[in-house]
Amino acid sequence: MKDAFYYLNKLEQYKSNPKFMKRFVLWGSVALGTLVVLAALAIWGAVSLFGYAASTASKVASSPTAQSYANTLKADLQDLPKINALPCYETAQYLLTLGPWLEKPMLANLGQLKDACLPSTKEANQEEVNGIIDTVFDHRKI
Repeated sequence: MKDAFYYLNKLEQYKSNPKFMKRFVLWGSVALGTLVVLAALAIWGAVSLFGYAASTASKVASSPTAQSYANTLKADLQDLPKINALPCYETAQYLLTLGPWLEKPMLANLGQLKDACLPSTKEANQEEVNGIIDTVFDHRKI
C-alpha cells in the first residue's frame, strides 16, 4: 500500500514538469468550460420547456372549445346521483378481495357495487345510470 508521501512525491514531480502542467491546466480549463456550457444549456432547456408548456396550457385552457367541454362536463356531472357512502364503502372493501371475483361473474359483482353505491329512489335516473354502467362494463356491447 502506498502512503501519502508517495503521492506527495508524485505531485512534486508533476509540478516540476512545466510541459505537463501546461497541458494539465489547458485540458482542465477546457473540461471545466465544457461542463459550465453544458450546465447552462440544460438549465436553459428546462426553463424553455417549462415556459412552452405553461403558455400552451394557458392557450388551451382559455380556448372556447375547452371551456365549452368543461361546462358540458360540469353539467353532466351534476345530473349524476349522489353516492351512498357506507354501503358503497363496505361493498368496495368486500370486492377488493380476490374471492368474490372467482366465485361470481364480473357483471354480478359490478351490479352489486352499483346497487350498493347508487340510490334507488329515482327510478328514471337510476335506469339511465344502469344503462350507462351496463354499456361501459358489458364487453358484449363494446
